[in-house]
Amino acid sequence: MQSFYDLFQLKIDDENIALHKETLLKDTNTLFMNGSTLLDMITKDIQNKMPQIKKNIKRERKYFRQYLKQLNYKNDSLLIDFGGTGSILKNIHHANTNKQKINVLFYTHESGFKNMLHDNLHTFLPYTQKTAKNIETIRRSHEIIEILLNGQKGTTLSYKKQNDKIVPITNPKNRLNEQQLKAFEKGIDGFFSLAKKYKLQNKTFHREDLVGMLTRMIQVPTLDEANYLGDLYHDENYQSSHMQKIITQKHLHSLTHNLQDAYYQSSHNPSFKLTEIPWIQGAITQLKPEYISSLRELRIKGINTHAVDKIMQTLQYNSIKNNIYIFGVGQFFKELYPKLQQQNIKLKGLIDSRAKFSPFSSEGFAVKSLEDVKLQTNDTIIISSAVFALEITSIILNHCKANNLNNIKIINQLDSLLTIK
Repeated sequence: MQSFYDLFQLKIDDENIALHKETLLKDTNTLFMNGSTLLDMITKDIQNKMPQIKKNIKRERKYFRQYLKQLNYKNDSLLIDFGGTGSILKNIHHANTNKQKINVLFYTHESGFKNMLHDNLHTFLPYTQKTAKNIETIRRSHEIIEILLNGQKGTTLSYKKQNDKIVPITNPKNRLNEQQLKAFEKGIDGFFSLAKKYKLQNKTFHREDLVGMLTRMIQVPTLDEANYLGDLYHDENYQSSHMQKIITQKHLHSLTHNLQDAYYQSSHNPSFKLTEIPWIQGAITQLKPEYISSLRELRIKGINTHAVDKIMQTLQYNSIKNNIYIFGVGQFFKELYPKLQQQNIKLKGLIDSRAKFSPFSSEGFAVKSLEDVKLQTNDTIIISSAVFALEITSIILNHCKANNLNNIKIINQLDSLLTIK
């Protein structure tokens, strides 16, 4: 309730209301004093303070416009919002005479897309038919990503005039995340050091790939990710200064006795416990680290079994036993490789995109990136993935075209056998 008054920069003058300033606003209709609910008392108090509220809003708008002017804001300035709805960009648009030509969101979802339909909008994470489902997963637990991207500045609560300048007032509790944010920034620096060392190209990752990576982190976090990210503090938005951890003991306690049901419900209904637990999968992983990954591995194994059988049938039907590369060294490969050995099928090598960052080995082979493999006429590449079969096929086709490689065979579980001529 205190945060609600702070939102409009009001003091709580009524002693009876002040006694309950730490009460959740949603609970104010259950408390009775002198024949009235606390909610009725607050409503009456706010109505009486309406002139002051309007005055405060007018001053804030004035300060905000002056602040943008200080930043040399113009109509060709680029505004970036890490949220998905675009409401902040809309509000800035309506509050200023200088209308920005381009709006940028880190990501958007269905309601955000509709909200910004008539504006010139660009999103870093693409919202397409292919990514829509994963975007909804990111939207469900967006706090994690927004905290990291916002950095140590955090939420602006208000503005004030100081030495003839307008200064934003930020939440002093933002420092609670200082240690994690510094570690995150060091991780970014480390990534770019590796990228320079191994001369990674700018288009090593497609933006659609990044959607998949973020979705994996939210849906199937490692214990380290659940602990590190779950320890971040987030505010309630709407200029509230109240902050709590992404994963609290209360969240863990509420899931302890119904872990299976909670996971099932959250998997089928993104809104499940939306206002109670920001990150259900992270909380489950803290309680039982291998629970989600083991369930998903069983499901993926079921998908992979059919795909592996189809690839083996394609090899047998086309009498292919030599000059074979495998693209993808993950769970699918672990299931495929023993079958290849049983049929005495010889491999020339293993390919994996991760080798761009750092060389590694598997089953006695030095795993290489596609760019480092010297493909020859009549070589065969088996795509060792059910989920990303089309994407990897496209990568190989583009690589062969760019390097004038002919008579290369591609085997995947969708198209069976493709030959590049």
